This record gives sequence, structure tokens and C-alpha cells, in this order.
Amino acid sequence: DEILAKNENHIKPQLLDYKILSPVNTDYEIRTVYYNLIEFILSEFKPMLPETIEKYHISIAELFRKIREQINGDKVILNSRLSELANEIRSFYEMVEKNTLSLLNETRELKANVKKIDYREKIVRASRWIDEYIIPLNKILDINHSASIANKLYDISEYSNKYRLNFDEENSRILFERLYFQLIQVNDNLLRQSKILTNELLPLIERIRTESIILTGWITFLKN
Repeated sequence: DEILAKNENHIKPQLLDYKILSPVNTDYEIRTVYYNLIEFILSEFKPMLPETIEKYHISIAELFRKIREQINGDKVILNSRLSELANEIRSFYEMVEKNTLSLLNETRELKANVKKIDYREKIVRASRWIDEYIIPLNKILDINHSASIANKLYDISEYSNKYRLNFDEENSRILFERLYFQLIQVNDNLLRQSKILTNELLPLIERIRTESIILTGWITFLKN
């Protein structure tokens, strides 16, 4: 309301009619589809807790289970599940990518310390990012971890490779092939994200934390 009044603009009815805004009590919020678009254009993502990303493990594993159990069942349902599985995998990777980018941007900003954050706060932030974001996210991306999403995607890749070469229904075979090549690309991309976390982000945050601890101790020593 303040922005519209300041600019002498009366487009609120259109924003509501076009489903760009939705009313929430006495306030408004941007609908998710537009919010995500603006977020993507501006590359301004908030770090999401790993448990938010972990929910994809449940949806991906469940779809994969149903595909395996009913591989010889209704082909229309099978094809629908294959398409949905591909969508879930795509959403999962995009969320991982946004999280890595967000953490990287926030860490670089913290290192530059444009906002003049004191050393104790830098220690708290750096420690929180390591414990709450990076270590759990690395487990999600660890293909050698039996309970990780990356490990589940490897199983799906092996299964898709089998049926893309040998399945009686052509549309299903094509979907298995698309899924297989999608997973090859996703695997490469996840490795890249994992390397950013391990080789760039983690050492940078550790350095910020260590330097801040040393400086905090030095300042305390000088005060005393």
C-alpha cells in the first residue's frame, strides 16, 4: 500500500486479478510462482535447511518404489510416474544449486564484512553455516552414504539404464532413456556442487571462524 501510494499507482486490483498477489489477513504476499521467478532473476536465494531439501528423498524414493512394483502394470500410469520422477529430480537439483549459491554469496559477504559485523557474530554465523547447512548438505550429496539422495539417484540411474534398452512399450522406453541421461547430467552437477562445498565454501568459512576467534581473543587480551 505504501509503495502504491508513493508512486500514485492504483494497480492493486490488477495484481489481485492476475493472481500475482494474494491477500493474507490485512497484508499481501507474492504468489510462489512469481516470487520464485523474481528470486531467480535477481539470484537472491535464502539458504534452506538440509531437512527442507531432504524431503525430496521421500518423494523420489516413493515414486521409484511404485515404478518398480508396477513396472508391468498400466503403461499410462507408469509413464506419468516416470515424468513426475524426472520433475522431482530436477526440482531437487535446482534447490541444491540455489542453496550452494546462497551460502557462497553470504560467506563472501561475511568475509568482506561490508556490514561491519563484530567478530563474535562472525564466529556464530560461520559455525552455524558449517553445522546446520554444509555438513548435513554434504551427507545428502555423498553417493557413498547409503541413506543419501545421491545414492538413491544412482540406483534409479542403474534401473533406468536397464529399461531404456529393453522395454516393450516405446513411450516408456523413451522416458526411461530421458531419465537415464538426465541422471547422468544431475550426477555431474551434484559432484560440482559437492566440490564447491568441500573445496571452496568449507575452508573459507573455517578460515573466517578461526580468524574471528583469534581476533576476539586478541581484543579481549588488549582490553585486559
